[in-house]
Amino acid sequence: MMVKILITDAHSISNVGSAAVLENTILHLKRFIPEAKFIISANNPETISKFTGEDTIPEFFIRPAILGTHWKRLKWFLPNFLWLVFNSINLLLTKIGFPYCFPLYTYSRRRKEVIKAYLDSDVVISIGAERINDNFRPQLPFALYGYWFGKMLKKPVVLYAQTIGPFRHKLSRWLTKKILNKVDIITVRDKRSRILLDEMGITNPKIELVADPAILQQTVSPTEAEKLLLAEGLDRGQRPLIGISVLKWTYVNARENKDPQTYYREYVSSIAKLADYLVEKIGAGVVFVSTNFARYNNRDDDVMVAKEVRRQMRHSDKAWVLEKLYSPKELKGIIGQMEMFIASRMHSCIFSTGMAVPTLALNYQFKLYEYMKLLGMEEMTCDFDRVSFDRVRPLADSLWADRNQIRKQLEQRIQALSKASLRSAGLVGELLKLRSPC
Repeated sequence: MMVKILITDAHSISNVGSAAVLENTILHLKRFIPEAKFIISANNPETISKFTGEDTIPEFFIRPAILGTHWKRLKWFLPNFLWLVFNSINLLLTKIGFPYCFPLYTYSRRRKEVIKAYLDSDVVISIGAERINDNFRPQLPFALYGYWFGKMLKKPVVLYAQTIGPFRHKLSRWLTKKILNKVDIITVRDKRSRILLDEMGITNPKIELVADPAILQQTVSPTEAEKLLLAEGLDRGQRPLIGISVLKWTYVNARENKDPQTYYREYVSSIAKLADYLVEKIGAGVVFVSTNFARYNNRDDDVMVAKEVRRQMRHSDKAWVLEKLYSPKELKGIIGQMEMFIASRMHSCIFSTGMAVPTLALNYQFKLYEYMKLLGMEEMTCDFDRVSFDRVRPLADSLWADRNQIRKQLEQRIQALSKASLRSAGLVGELLKLRSPC
């Protein structure tokens, strides 16, 4: 019998990491639930539909990539929040016998589509990755709402391979505890999230530590990856290639109370100096690889940051910025051509370590440190607000000197994590079997 699975929080293909999580979540679920039929709720449904070939709908609350002024933010927030309040009251009234009459106050055809998908689904699975925190506090209630909505409709709800936290405010923590204690399964991809759930008193759902689905991301062949680099005008010759992913961060939870722009300038300068150092020391070519692009309703622009770093390099003629939006499969293959990788993005790090490329991680959120810790590589990390040339140079030296040993270690650790990467899908399969009338 067909099983209807609603996957939420799928974002956009312009976030290659999110695309990889979605692609592998679908593959893993099909392995355990062959009769599954998917509908995907995404921030940019058009691109996700083309990418997956599955039915796709918008999210409940699509936040524009750039909201601009406070007035524009308020203009977005108020109607969405008012609808949330009306819909919540209606759902609560159903507990005492009133009908669920959302068409009376839901005028958006897009939102009606989303509600219908929830009503028709057999299980709701969120792949939001790291939305459940208050780093960007106004977004938290909207992120949690889909879980509560699913449970009010008596649907099983699963948080799939998530990072939870941090929470700086008591209200955020309280609200998260209330909602998460209603869901059926929470799988987390790092130990710190698992500990935090225990500390918060979240005891009702089944909770397990797993691994990110994208660890099992497939890749193009080395020959095809080389062709992709040649198409970028990059003929490696005999030189080793060093891959670097960069980003612009807000520096929430930074140790020092410095202006974010000051932190950012220091970061860009440090990466430029490190790239020059590697060109001079080992004769490297430097390849800037991006996983976030400012298109398809995604506000992050890693390419812009990469160009800024290259402009500050003395050896900019030895550096290439890849501007094309590659598929996860292609990007992992390209990263596999590197001799060493410096990762500021989570899934660039997952791709590089998945290809056994010695990797130095610059942790903009704790999820990256925790991932490296799972690999036994936590010493090869530096927190984002501590990045300086003097701190990262010795790490890069050590990584290069021990690269052959590190490759072997990564091959073993990634193999060990592969089973954990499938576990979330296995738990969904078990949940559906328990609820099956047969």
